[in-house]
Amino acid sequence: FWAAENIQPESYEPGSWGPTSADELLTRDGRTWRRP
Repeated sequence: FWAAENIQPESYEPGSWGPTSADELLTRDGRTWRRP
């Protein structure tokens, strides 16, 4: 899929909790991560 669509994973700072889009993904369903 990645190669066919020429899409790259979203980058984020090593040691961080990941990209903000991950938070937004869960928020859409009314969920949150277990750890901040």
